[in-house]
Amino acid sequence: ELLKANLSTVAEELRELDLIFDSGTDLDVVERGYTRKLIHAICSRDAVMQREAFKSLGDLYLYKARIKENEVQNFNKACALYKGALEHCDNKTEKAVVEHRIKYAEKCTEQIFNQK
Repeated sequence: ELLKANLSTVAEELRELDLIFDSGTDLDVVERGYTRKLIHAICSRDAVMQREAFKSLGDLYLYKARIKENEVQNFNKACALYKGALEHCDNKTEKAVVEHRIKYAEKCTEQIFNQK
């Protein structure tokens, strides 16, 4: 129950940034916001916030890569951030979700290299 409560608290803390991200505007604001959340989570040793902030930043870089913005670099950043999130996963379901994102980003990177 404590983990669920913590996860809902974290989701609420990220909600505003997630809404801005979903709108596709102000990606720089979103990036800075997620980064601040991650830094704070690391300093306060909040593993749940660290995991969610890593995933959110990974999603942001994945999105940037998919809209053709520094594709390889952003796919690589997404993979690295997802791997950071993986270190903070508490159960198999969370791990599977993050591993799926890593595989997707790696596959996209491979496709870019195969096109060249």
